[in-house]
Amino acid sequence: MNQTVMNQTVMNQTVMNQTVMNQTVMNQTVMNQTVMDQTVMDQTVMNQTVMNQTVMNQTVMNQTVMNQTVMNQTVMNQTVMNQTVMNQTVMNQTVMNQTVMNQTVMNQTVMNQTVMDQTVMDQTVMDQTVMDQTVMNQTVMDQTVMNQTVMNQTVMNQTVMNQTVMNQTVMNQTVMNQTVMNQTVMNQTVMNQTVMNQTVMNQTVMNQTVMNQTVMNQTVMNQTVMNQTVMNQTVMNQTVMDQTVMDQTVMNQTVMNQTVMDQTVMDQTVMNQTVMDQTVMDQTVMNQTVMNQTVMNQTVMNQTVMDQTVMDQTVMNQTVMDQTVMDQTVMDQTVMDQTVMNQTVMNQTVMDQTVMDQTVMNQTVMNQTVMDQTVMNQTVMNQTVMNQTVMNQTVMNQTVMNQTVMNQTVMNQTVMNQTVMNQTVMNQTVMNQTVMNQTVMNQTVMNQTVMNQTVMNQTVMDQTVMDQTVMDQTVMNQTVMNQTVMNQTVMNQTVMNQTVMNQTVMNQTVMDQTVMNQTVMNQTVMDQTVMDQTVMNQTVIDQTVMDQTVMDQTVMDQTVMNQTVMNQTVMDQTVMDQTVMNQTVMNQTVMNQTVMDQTVMDQTVMDQTVMNQTVMNQTVMNQTVMDQTVMDQTVMNQTVMNQTVMNQTVMNQTVMDQTVMDQTVMNQTVMNQTVMNQTVMNQTVMDQTVMNQTVMDQTVMDQTVMNQTVMNQTVMNQTVMNQTVMNQTVMNQTVMDQTVMNQTVMDQTVMDQTVMNQTVMNQTVMNQTVMNQTVMDQTVMDQTVMNQTVMNQTVMDQTVMDQTVMNQTVMNQTVMNQTVMNQTVMNQTVMNQTVMDQTVMDQTVMNQTVMNQTVMDQTVMNQTVMNQTVMDQTVMDQTVMNQTVMNQTVMNQTVMNQTVMNQTVMNQTVMNQTVMDQTVMDQTVMNQTVMNQTVMNQTVMNQTVMDQTVMDQTVMNQTVMNQTVMNQTVMDQTVMDQTVMNQTVMDQTVMDQTVMNQTVMDQTVMNQTVMDQTVMDQTVMNQTVMDQTVMDQTVMNQTVMNQTVMNQTVMNQTVMNQTVMNQTVMDQTVMNQTVMDQTVMDQTVMNQTVMNQTVMNQTVMDQTVMDQTVMNQTVMNQTVMNQTVMNQTVMDQTVMNQTVMNQTVMNQTVMNQTVMNQTVMNQTVMNQTVMNQTVMNQTVMDSVKRSRRFKFTRII
Repeated sequence: MNQTVMNQTVMNQTVMNQTVMNQTVMNQTVMNQTVMDQTVMDQTVMNQTVMNQTVMNQTVMNQTVMNQTVMNQTVMNQTVMNQTVMNQTVMNQTVMNQTVMNQTVMNQTVMNQTVMDQTVMDQTVMDQTVMDQTVMNQTVMDQTVMNQTVMNQTVMNQTVMNQTVMNQTVMNQTVMNQTVMNQTVMNQTVMNQTVMNQTVMNQTVMNQTVMNQTVMNQTVMNQTVMNQTVMNQTVMNQTVMDQTVMDQTVMNQTVMNQTVMDQTVMDQTVMNQTVMDQTVMDQTVMNQTVMNQTVMNQTVMNQTVMDQTVMDQTVMNQTVMDQTVMDQTVMDQTVMDQTVMNQTVMNQTVMDQTVMDQTVMNQTVMNQTVMDQTVMNQTVMNQTVMNQTVMNQTVMNQTVMNQTVMNQTVMNQTVMNQTVMNQTVMNQTVMNQTVMNQTVMNQTVMNQTVMNQTVMNQTVMDQTVMDQTVMDQTVMNQTVMNQTVMNQTVMNQTVMNQTVMNQTVMNQTVMDQTVMNQTVMNQTVMDQTVMDQTVMNQTVIDQTVMDQTVMDQTVMDQTVMNQTVMNQTVMDQTVMDQTVMNQTVMNQTVMNQTVMDQTVMDQTVMDQTVMNQTVMNQTVMNQTVMDQTVMDQTVMNQTVMNQTVMNQTVMNQTVMDQTVMDQTVMNQTVMNQTVMNQTVMNQTVMDQTVMNQTVMDQTVMDQTVMNQTVMNQTVMNQTVMNQTVMNQTVMNQTVMDQTVMNQTVMDQTVMDQTVMNQTVMNQTVMNQTVMNQTVMDQTVMDQTVMNQTVMNQTVMDQTVMDQTVMNQTVMNQTVMNQTVMNQTVMNQTVMNQTVMDQTVMDQTVMNQTVMNQTVMDQTVMNQTVMNQTVMDQTVMDQTVMNQTVMNQTVMNQTVMNQTVMNQTVMNQTVMNQTVMDQTVMDQTVMNQTVMNQTVMNQTVMNQTVMDQTVMDQTVMNQTVMNQTVMNQTVMDQTVMDQTVMNQTVMDQTVMDQTVMNQTVMDQTVMNQTVMDQTVMDQTVMNQTVMDQTVMDQTVMNQTVMNQTVMNQTVMNQTVMNQTVMNQTVMDQTVMNQTVMDQTVMDQTVMNQTVMNQTVMNQTVMDQTVMDQTVMNQTVMNQTVMNQTVMNQTVMDQTVMNQTVMNQTVMNQTVMNQTVMNQTVMNQTVMNQTVMNQTVMNQTVMDSVKRSRRFKFTRII
């Protein structure tokens, strides 16, 4: 209890029935350990290495593990509760029967791991890499996984509940017998995966990419999939229930034996898919594209399909029940043996379709276009068809019962052997039709036009025909029974001074009519056609007009009150010399109106009020509007072409489904307007004021805006192309889901703006001021920004591509989730900026000043920075790739979780910098000065440093690989928890340095000077040191393996707890050295001079010493085994408590030596000279001495 363990090495240990409480372990190495029946509570482990360990029946509670390496470990029957693991590496581990509760894992690497019978509850995993893992019989509950990479994983018999996965990459994974419940997956990439016998319940998947996946025997329940890409997938024996799919792309997929229930699919693309033996129940499909699909043996029940495109599809043996289809396009489709029941089809286009052996029952079809269709052996019962166009159709052996057809156009049709019963046809046009062997019973036909028709062998019974026009018809062998036809035609009519009250007109055609001084009250007009009409001085009160067509009409001096117009078409209308005074239009409804080629000349409108107006499905072409006021108006489904609007005021207006082309607007005021589903093309707006406007689903193309003021505006789902904006002021604006292409903005002021889901392409911004702006989910491509000021701005989820920024000032800005590609920044000042989740690619920065900046989760690729000053900056979670930095000054900077790859730094000054959790790869540093720097958890690979000065630096948890250092000066530096691999150091000066917990592998040091250095807990492997000077150094807890030292000078050194293995020392001078607790194995020493040395508690094994001089040395508690000494001179030496075994001494000179408590075994001495030696308590066994000379006095 209450134990602290520091700098410990444990080898060949067995621990049984142990309880550990309140323990701290630091700098520990454990090798060949067995732990059985252990309980660990409230433990902290830091800087631990575990190799070849077996753990059985262990309980761990309230443990913190930091900077741990585990190799070749076996864990059986373990329980872990309330554990935190940071910076851990696990290699070759086997885990069996483990329970983990309330665990946090950060910065972990797992390689070659096997996990069996594991339970994980309340776990958080961040920044994890898993390679070559096998998981069997695992249960995971309440887990969060962030920034994980999984490679070569096998998962068998796994249960996952309440899991969140973010930023995960999975490669070469096999999953068998898995159950997943309540899982959230975000930003995941899956490659080369096999899934067998899987159950998924209550899962959410966002931003996922799946490549080369095989799924067998899978059940999916209550799943949501958003922004998914699936490529090369095979699905067999799958059941899907309560699934939602949004923004999905599927390519090269095979589906066999699948059941789908309660599924919603939105924004999906399917290419090269094969579906066999599938059942679909309660499915909704929206915005789907299907290409090259084959469907065999499919059953579909309770399905809704919206905005679908189907190309090159084959359907065989299909049953469809309770289906709704909206906005569908079908091309090159073949349907065989199909049954359709209870189906609704809306807004469908069918091209190149073949239908054979089909039964259709209870079907509704609306807004359908059919082209190049062949139908054979079809039965249709209880069908409704509305707004249908049929072109190039062949129908053979068809039976139709209880059918209603409305708004149908049929062109180039052939009908053979047809039976029609209980049919209603309304608003039908038939052109170039051939009918053979037809029977018609109980039919009603209304508003039908038949042109170029041939009818042979026809029987018609109980038919009603209303408003029919037949042209160029041929009828052969026809039978008509019980038919009613109603029709009116009016030609060349003039009406003057007329009053009409309470009138009903049905099925009327008016041609060449003139109406003057007419009053109409309480009139109902139904199914009317007006051609070549002139109306003058007309008053209409309480009129209802339904299904009216007006062509070539002139209207002058008209007053309309309480009018309702439905399904009206106006073509070729002219208004001349019209004056409207004191006009009031109240409670007017206009539906399905078309206005074409309208000319308004010399029009004056005074005191006009339009209240509570509704316009739906209107088309306006070639119109001019001047001096107009619109209040409380609703416009729906309107098309406006070639319109000019001058001096207009619009208040409380709603516009839905509008298209505007070639429009000019001058001196307009818009207040309280709502715009939905609008398309604007070739528009010019001058001197416009917009207040309290909402814009949704708008497309703007080729627009010019000059002198515009916008206040309190909301824009949603807008597309802007080829727009020019000059002298614009925007206040309190919200923009959502906007696309901007080819836009030029000049002299713009933006205040209190919010931008969400915006795409900007080919934009130029000049002289812009932005204040209090929020930007979310924005994409910017090919943008140029000049002379811009940005104040109090927030940017979230932004993508910037091919952007140029010149003379920009940014103050108080927040940037979150930003991507920048191909950007050039010149003469920029940034103050008080926060950057989070940013990606920068192919960027050039020149003459930039950055003050008080915070950067979090940033990725920088292919960046060039020149003449930059950075002050008071914080950088967190940054990745930098292919960066060049020239003439940079950095002051008061904090860097956390940074990755740097392929970086070149020239002429840089760094002052007061803190670096934490940094990775540097392929870096070149030239002419750098570093002052007051702190570095923690850094990895450096393939680095070249030239002409560098480092002062007052602290380094913690650093890894350096493949580094070259040239002409470097290091002063007042602290290094903690550092790993150095493949490093080359040339012409380096180190002063006042502290090194703690350092690992050095494959290092070359040349021409180095070290002064006032402290080294603690260091491991050195495969090191070469040449021309080194070490002064005032302290070394504690050091391990040196495979080291070569040449031309080294050591002065004033203290060495404690050192292990040296496989060392070669040549041309070394050691002065004023103290060595304590040292182990030396396999050492070769040549041309060494040692002066004023103290050695305590030393073990020397397998050592060769040649041409050595030792002066003023004290040796205490030394063990020497298997030593060879040649050409040695020893002067003024004291040896106490020494054991020498298997020693060979040749050509040795000993002067002024004192030896106390010495044991010598198996010693060979040749050509030895001993002068002034004192020996006390000596034991010599198996010694051979040749040519030994004594001078002066020898005391034994």
